[in-house]
Amino acid sequence: MDYDADGDRNDEAILPLAGDRILREGSRAGVWDCAAGDRWGYALGYKQAADAIVESVETADNGFADLMVYPAAFLYRQYLELALKEIDTLAAVYLGESEPPRRSHGLMPLLERLERAIKVSGSELSVEHRAASRVVGDWDSLDGGSTAFRYARHANGDVTIPDLPFVGLRTLAAVMGRLSGFLYGARTSLEESLNAKHEAMGEYDP
Repeated sequence: MDYDADGDRNDEAILPLAGDRILREGSRAGVWDCAAGDRWGYALGYKQAADAIVESVETADNGFADLMVYPAAFLYRQYLELALKEIDTLAAVYLGESEPPRRSHGLMPLLERLERAIKVSGSELSVEHRAASRVVGDWDSLDGGSTAFRYARHANGDVTIPDLPFVGLRTLAAVMGRLSGFLYGARTSLEESLNAKHEAMGEYDP
């Protein structure tokens, strides 16, 4: 599906047009308003895009279905990293700690503060939390640097994933959907705990 310079659908537009610009002068970056700096919003956008790719595979008839594994997996992984960083930030606030500078794309370290926050709250790590940790660990082992599904080769020329196993996109989407539910719950729980903490300290302002 292609669009002309005015944003109207044009299935015959297969070459660049003189008026092509990725952002039209005086317009926003997209059709809908987005909150700049909203890490959770960015995360959800990546997941929704990945879900849309998986859905499109069902009806794809252009011979590119197999190639959709790479962008879908990249988007799911990007969603996971941003969601975990948002949760880690909330956990830092809850624990009264400073958020560390983000110098890597590692995922498992982002769970450590959440686990401490859970224990400080008097709760135990749930079965669901341990299951989520295993999935996060799988991503970290496969793509700890967030490059495996973004690039075909490393800077030195080596293949990023030389032995990529079979990837069932439907299964991947289902696993990420369940993980998303867990992460949403963790974020909501932290927000509620922070509100209760601030309210107890007389700082809550609804």
